[in-house]
Amino acid sequence: MNSWARSGPTDPEERPYYEPNFVYATGVPDEIRQFFLDFSRDIATQDINRILYHYAKGYETKDANMGWLDDLFLKDEDYQSRYRYWQEMFYGGTGDLEFVQIDKLRIDGNRAYLRGSLKYSYANMNTGSIGWFPLENLIRLRGRWLWFGKPAHAAILDRDEYFDAEVSEDLGWFIEECGLSFTGASNNKRDGCFAKGFMYNGLQQDSMQELLKPFWAGSRQARMHVARAEEKDGSGLLEGYIEDSLIGTISLPPGMQAEQRDSGWQWSGNGLK
Repeated sequence: MNSWARSGPTDPEERPYYEPNFVYATGVPDEIRQFFLDFSRDIATQDINRILYHYAKGYETKDANMGWLDDLFLKDEDYQSRYRYWQEMFYGGTGDLEFVQIDKLRIDGNRAYLRGSLKYSYANMNTGSIGWFPLENLIRLRGRWLWFGKPAHAAILDRDEYFDAEVSEDLGWFIEECGLSFTGASNNKRDGCFAKGFMYNGLQQDSMQELLKPFWAGSRQARMHVARAEEKDGSGLLEGYIEDSLIGTISLPPGMQAEQRDSGWQWSGNGLK
């Protein structure tokens, strides 16, 4: 156990556990109620990684407006700050979730918009008012509800890895093998990843790699996600993003296309010189 956590058993099954009280002013589906039950039980373990499992990776607490950068970058500061937040919660007291008050709830597809309050039972707080915090929004990813916060990047975050597009098996293999080849994030620069005559806004293969390579220096975790794919007559228009660059998450260059040859799929760019 981490030194800042209280001593004692960490398994909620091995310690007295009380479900939070629920106060509903509106109808609440069982799946939303189950989210709060699971969240509360994982809080009781004081295992921060288990608690963070209830937060979407794109969780944000600020309504920031970065202008045109909104369309290009996502940042994980808010998500990553949750670790320190829960450290402070446990340092000040037990941190257990006492009750959930839901005044309003609207579910729209994979989003749940909530209004109400949470009450945590912890002392010596640096924020909040004797444990009270307003409810935030949820998002359903891969069948699980997660905290989504109040994101400024809501439209972009709909392209999260949990919503990767359904693609054909051979195009999926190409994305796995050659997805990062044009960025310089991968050592895979073999000609098989690029169609002859590759061109993207006047950039050939090598020029594009040199332009993007600095964003991935030292990164071994980069991964490309395709949020939308249009396959037709041996060509594919791909939209998505690449995560874990040195400046956060970068969108896939707009209009990036691939084409199918006898040897498989290859990047062809957007054809603009």
